[in-house]
Amino acid sequence: MSTTFEKIKEIETEMARTQKNKATAYHLGTLKAKLAKLKRELLTPSKSGGGPGEGFDVAGTGVARVGFIGFPSVGKSTLMSKMTGTFSEVSEVEFTTLTTVPGVLQYKGAKIQILDLPGIIEGAKDGKGRGRQVIAVARTCSLIFIVLDVLKPLTHKAVIERELEGVGIRMNKEPPNIVFRKKDKGGINMTNTVPLTHLDKDVVRSILNEYKIASADIAFRCDATADDLIDVIEGNRVYIPAVYVLNKIDQISIEELDLIYKIPHAVPISAHHEWNFDELLEKMWEYLNLVRIYTKPKGQLPDYSSPVVLKQDHTTIAEFCNSIHKGILREFSHALVWGASAKHNPQKVGKDHVLLDEDVVPNSQQQDSERPQSIADSAEYSDQEEEEPALRYKRLGGNVHALFEKDTASTLIAAERFLVLGTHWGNVIIIDFEGNEVKKWRAHSTSVNSVSVDIDNEYVASAGDDGRVVVHGLYTDDVTIVNYSRPVKAVALDPYYSRKASRRFVSGGFAGQLIMYEKKWFGKSDSILFTSTGPIQTIKWQENLIAWACDEGVQIYNTDRGARISQIARPEGSPRPDLYLCRLHWKDDRTLLIGWANFVQMVVLKERLQHREQQSSPALGLVGSEGDSGPLLYAEVSVIFRTDFIVCGLALHRDSFLVFTYGDHEMIESMAAENGGQVPKEERQHRARNAPPPELRMINWNIEEVSSDVLPLEGFQLLQPNDYGLAYCAARAQSTSKPPDSDSSTKTSEADAWFILSPKQLVSVRPRGLADHVQWLTERDEYQQALEAIEEAYRGEGQWAMCRDQIKEAEYQSIGQTYAQMLMDSGSSAEAAAICARVLPRTNTPEATEAWESWIFAFAETSSLHEIAPFIPTDSMQLSSTVYEMVLAFLLTSDVAEFKRLIFTWPASLFNAYSVVLAIEDQYQKSTTDKQSLKEIMAFLYDRLNQPSKSLRCHLELYTPDILGRVCRENLFDAVRDKAELVLQYDDHTLGLLDSNHSDVPLQTRCQAEGVQLLTDNADAIPSSSVVKQLVNSPEHLHVYLHTLLAKDPHLGAPFADLQVELYAEYNPERLLNFLRISTYYSFEKALEICEERGLVPEMVFILGRMGDNHRALMLIIDQLRDVPRAIEFAKEQNDPELWNDLVMYSRDKPEFIIGLLELGGTHTNPTKVIQNIPPELNIPGIRRALTNVLHDYHLQVELCTDCNHVLDGDCKLLSDGLRRLQHQGMEVESDQVCLVCQLPLENMPEGSSNVLAFWCGHIYHDKCILHPDVQRKTQINSLGNSDSTDDLLKRSQRLVRSPAEQRRMLMQAKLDRTMMIRQYNPTCPVCVEYDQKKMQQTRSGWSPSERKDREQSNESDNTEDLAELPPMQALTI
Repeated sequence: MSTTFEKIKEIETEMARTQKNKATAYHLGTLKAKLAKLKRELLTPSKSGGGPGEGFDVAGTGVARVGFIGFPSVGKSTLMSKMTGTFSEVSEVEFTTLTTVPGVLQYKGAKIQILDLPGIIEGAKDGKGRGRQVIAVARTCSLIFIVLDVLKPLTHKAVIERELEGVGIRMNKEPPNIVFRKKDKGGINMTNTVPLTHLDKDVVRSILNEYKIASADIAFRCDATADDLIDVIEGNRVYIPAVYVLNKIDQISIEELDLIYKIPHAVPISAHHEWNFDELLEKMWEYLNLVRIYTKPKGQLPDYSSPVVLKQDHTTIAEFCNSIHKGILREFSHALVWGASAKHNPQKVGKDHVLLDEDVVPNSQQQDSERPQSIADSAEYSDQEEEEPALRYKRLGGNVHALFEKDTASTLIAAERFLVLGTHWGNVIIIDFEGNEVKKWRAHSTSVNSVSVDIDNEYVASAGDDGRVVVHGLYTDDVTIVNYSRPVKAVALDPYYSRKASRRFVSGGFAGQLIMYEKKWFGKSDSILFTSTGPIQTIKWQENLIAWACDEGVQIYNTDRGARISQIARPEGSPRPDLYLCRLHWKDDRTLLIGWANFVQMVVLKERLQHREQQSSPALGLVGSEGDSGPLLYAEVSVIFRTDFIVCGLALHRDSFLVFTYGDHEMIESMAAENGGQVPKEERQHRARNAPPPELRMINWNIEEVSSDVLPLEGFQLLQPNDYGLAYCAARAQSTSKPPDSDSSTKTSEADAWFILSPKQLVSVRPRGLADHVQWLTERDEYQQALEAIEEAYRGEGQWAMCRDQIKEAEYQSIGQTYAQMLMDSGSSAEAAAICARVLPRTNTPEATEAWESWIFAFAETSSLHEIAPFIPTDSMQLSSTVYEMVLAFLLTSDVAEFKRLIFTWPASLFNAYSVVLAIEDQYQKSTTDKQSLKEIMAFLYDRLNQPSKSLRCHLELYTPDILGRVCRENLFDAVRDKAELVLQYDDHTLGLLDSNHSDVPLQTRCQAEGVQLLTDNADAIPSSSVVKQLVNSPEHLHVYLHTLLAKDPHLGAPFADLQVELYAEYNPERLLNFLRISTYYSFEKALEICEERGLVPEMVFILGRMGDNHRALMLIIDQLRDVPRAIEFAKEQNDPELWNDLVMYSRDKPEFIIGLLELGGTHTNPTKVIQNIPPELNIPGIRRALTNVLHDYHLQVELCTDCNHVLDGDCKLLSDGLRRLQHQGMEVESDQVCLVCQLPLENMPEGSSNVLAFWCGHIYHDKCILHPDVQRKTQINSLGNSDSTDDLLKRSQRLVRSPAEQRRMLMQAKLDRTMMIRQYNPTCPVCVEYDQKKMQQTRSGWSPSERKDREQSNESDNTEDLAELPPMQALTI
């Protein structure tokens, strides 16, 4: 059986001879997986094997571990001894080190463990030369130094890499971003977020099959290879940074060294000579990613000797606390932080704040306490700082740190667009306001003492101890060098240096002379403006005034007049001028600030009175020469005060002095002793090595200290007052100009700025703006004030109005949301909702939508949606419909009034109205209150959903005003068809009947109501049958409806006549008789039964009369009504002799009926018969009077009949005579008249015709055309002209001449013929008949169908009667 080594060798050989392409990817993936499994078996120690060998189990110490790995005799032990001081045997013999030799390196305050491992050889991963033990220790290191001999081939580098790779160490690599999760079932699920160029599904499946993995989820978030996937599956790979240490560079040439520098991750050194150790240590620190955090005991300076060192990815306050003691977090509230991570010093932070390198955190632990209290006690420290700082500080970043690693700063000046920095190595460096180097040149061979810039920022002058003054053009190659052979301490350019041809500048130094250099017509010249007994320290040039400091004091020179203006002597009691530099600052053209050691002076330049008089009296010829030499000025010290510190720089800020100071009153007291030589040298040296940090103080005009900020600058313990400086940059507008040689525009300042100089550090100081003020408030949880300040600034009000651009909308929203979250946590959800409404964005963007939705869900979790609901945006932006529906669902069960308001005000597109309606319907069934509001909401939503049927139901139940008018306007009759009961209830509400008795309102008034009128006026759309079915259970409403319907059209209520009878009998019996009279559709039997039940006798009488049961009707009138006139009237109406006989027989023994019949019977009854039936013994009161009236009426009737007969006889005679005369009259017939039937002339008789018929209407016809119906009417005369000739016409005219006897015979014959024809045919005029028929049709076209039917029926009966009664129109025969 082959061993594991042999299998590995076979697979490696197979992989070597397999070509790499897409076709072999599957095979290579399988081979790589097999190889990884075999190597894992090889590295896994056997259970029967012993433990690690001697010297390999080293306990870990320090914050990190660095291991040396390399071949034998490459200098590992020498490097170990030189770096740590730990002895490690060194020899030229290989394998001198046989065990791990540990050591500790102290670097930047961090303890780092160094391990010198035995040398390895090729095959170490397979166990050769105890290689497994060495590599096992290497896997525990934080950093690996691969030590190589530059004199040996670089193939050693590849061998070591291969050995380390073989045991799962991945050097200088990041773990592949692959998520791998095995599962029990489901198959292989592979996803990728980036394109995969090295893998496909087949290769992945082949690798997983080799590991016998059938189900897994794999997510590729990087362009991974097969090796990356295998590493993730194995899960035992370690990723360690590595540095290639190339030793023994002292034995190679410079050219070879240049080539070595091109190797990545490599540092060339000489361990023997300790060459380039600093670069190696910096590289080690960089690769270890360590961060130093200094602690500051309360009331003391930070402890820079023993920092807390953390990994760069574990630098939060919480992790810092745990590194000190795990119990600190239990009492943690907040911490104060100074340093790069703080926006201002100090900054109050929480436990999630991320610290940066060299930050300072307070520590109040006691020396004898076992448990530190650093963070817990910082709250007490912060409570003392209640006032907001006036300034903010920031260490300049960029590459200024790299400049300070090999050089130190000596002087600084701030220009409008950049900073000019002078160094002790003679360099002049232009940097931007962020600390990035823009331009650099070597101007001096020694320290640069002073720099100056013209007003146009085009030229920079520098002065150095080498005696030279160099003026360098920033945008040109113009360079001016002047050598004064003695150290120059100060230089100042003419502010308009670039604009003037004179190119002036002044300088001074140890020579004690103030020299002005300028170009003239005949060359360059130096003019000595002033000579002092001591050196010239400082020079400041403002417009036409030059101020400088020397041993005598501060001198001011007017360049226009060419003379000194004044001298300000040094204050009495100030130290020697050579001990501390004088600090000068021009506030403006007339104000100069002077700082002499511990004195501050403000000098104001004023015009002399004599010069003012000359300016005001030009007529006297005393005109001053201000245009040529300027006004006459003199200096006056307006402010002077003594301090307890040394002034290192000063300026004016608003209404205060800004003073950069050093030391305190104890140092001031010791200065006198030092000057007198009373302080021993050892004490002075100790004090110089333990100097206090500088401070920036703000002092008001009352010489009161407003604020003081301690600045723990780097290395301040070794610095003196003259090592510091303060540069001032005035406020300016936003600028996009670029510094010289800059690739990008620099950030510009928007307010006054100051820059603090120390040899190793630059700090910018600016007035605190709105952003700083807001941050200070938020750190103290004053979020309400922070929001008010921001909003006030946005409105352009308050002291922060000019800084409103500092707080962007996103930051304002973040602050507001943080405050809202605090309010939510404290249970103040209403206030939190108001804050959210103020700060959350209302723009239609995904970010704004997400912010609103997240907050709404947060309120939902606390059941406080009713608080945020009024503020949810609906117009400018729209959220997810789920959010709106969630809010509505919550309010539906908690606050129906607010729910109703939102439904009525929110646009319809925000939510699904159908879903909301379903929820409301369900809540309506459950709710015992708020039903009215819920119904109003449902009505509103049904309108939105265009469901008029449901909407009208709700509106009718709510009695919404004008809802019936809307039905008519929008033609919603179909929707109201099934709501008749609700419509009539709506009428009741309108009439005020719901709370009163219905009987109080007349039926006519109820029938005029809007609802019942709507139902009856639109019977076509709302069938009466449907309405009646709905109103069955509401008989009173049904009665109103049917009564109204009857009034409009009696035929529409025909099917419900029986029901109407019952309803009238129940609710309006007084109207029943009228209904019975006008309606013919009810059942007499049912109507009679109803009337009998209710005792309605008159109605019963009427019905019985209609039924023909007159006797019974009469008996009802007589027996129950006992109404004689009515009984007689009933008998008259029926006109039935038997009924009269019954009445007479019934009345024979009843005096009142007898009297009634005699008086009212009239002609319908025979009075004689009535009198004959009266019993003899019956006493009838009033019989005489009744009989007298009967006789009188009889005589009157006889006379009337006689007179009427006479009148009728006279009328008949008159009419008969008129008719006779009319019939005896002749009719004119012209010869050209035609028959109106056949359209032939009357003379042209058709065959079979012998006579012409003329009607009294004037129409004439041939007799055959009228009497024979088979004759067809002709529309035109076809052959009238051709039918007769002229002779025929002559003969016809001759025939008309007759004899008298013949004429009499023919007349008699005509009369007989006419009489026979009328009796036989009864002819009528067809034209008049047709005309009458057409007129009747036109009249009928305007009738309704029912009216037309009734008219036809009545016309038929009328026509029948008329035909039977009226004689026909008679025709005349001609």
